[in-house]
Amino acid sequence: MAIRIETLAPGACSLAVQGRIEKTDVEMAMAAIETAKSESEKVNLLVDLTGFAGFDIAALIQDVRRGIGEWKDISRYDRVAVITDRAWMDWMTKVEGSALPNVSIRTFGTDEVENARRYVLGEEVAKKSPPPALHLLAADRPDVLAFAVRGRLTQTDIKAFNQLLEEKMAGFREVDVLVRLEGKLPSFDPAIFFSGNSWATNFSAWKRLRRYGLVGAPQMLGGATDFLGAMMPFDVKTFPADREDDAWQWIGARPTENYGSHDATAPSETPRP
Repeated sequence: MAIRIETLAPGACSLAVQGRIEKTDVEMAMAAIETAKSESEKVNLLVDLTGFAGFDIAALIQDVRRGIGEWKDISRYDRVAVITDRAWMDWMTKVEGSALPNVSIRTFGTDEVENARRYVLGEEVAKKSPPPALHLLAADRPDVLAFAVRGRLTQTDIKAFNQLLEEKMAGFREVDVLVRLEGKLPSFDPAIFFSGNSWATNFSAWKRLRRYGLVGAPQMLGGATDFLGAMMPFDVKTFPADREDDAWQWIGARPTENYGSHDATAPSETPRP
């Protein structure tokens, strides 16, 4: 069996997935949920998808059928915690949660298992601040804002970037920006696009940019960036990860401190010209 079932409390159960889900796994999981319903008016679920390896087609059909049948009892669900380290699962969970306003659905990382259990049981959950994803890169020109992106972008990161950009623009008529993507494609909190601090919504700043270079973007993202760049009031160009030197040369600057970086969310001072 790919699903390990554990009763956490009356009306609360844990479903830990390890492997590829078969039809019998779906039936066992639904049986556990029915048991939880019989124990309490409200049902709370902990779903650990750390070991998820896909659906057997028969299991997928069974899951869809049972899922549709559960809509009549959707008001019985209270809290659902999903444990995953995959960005697309995190995204899908948030989308599903927005469609079910009466169900509190929350995702947790694989290092937050205890917090997920506490959340399902209605206990206080310790808040964990994610590490910053933006890291400043030192440049030899003060009118250049360069940084590396590693990890999950949050509203805090976007706010920090926006403040740094405003500081630069307070001292210079035009600013060049270089972004280096490190590792796999960074994930992000969808709320950053609806934040007043989001550079994506700060159109006034676009007029003050001169060049925007993106290093290390996957082919699809790089193509989309080049396409959108053609419609921007500033020059946009993408570079593969092994051509970062070309990106620096294109914006007319050089990195200092051996490409070193520091936390972009920390206080900083912008040199004046």
